[in-house]
Amino acid sequence: MSVSTPARLSKIAEFWLMSNGERYSLSQVAPEFVILRKPASIRQGPAILVIDVEGRQEQRAVQVLSADRGRLEYISISRT
Repeated sequence: MSVSTPARLSKIAEFWLMSNGERYSLSQVAPEFVILRKPASIRQGPAILVIDVEGRQEQRAVQVLSADRGRLEYISISRT
């Protein structure tokens, strides 16, 4: 009986938002919002969404629209 190596089902991915010189780690990214790993107050304005999949980075310019005052981890964005 041979032991086979299990197939790799997912890739390692990291997401973060760069805004006003700060890096904010993200737990979720969607077309119209991001969710921060730790609640933070982020000012409205331009930002960079960084997606890193196994060391390969992609950057996208976004506009931070607003944060829900009751949920500081939920940030509305739009693509620029």
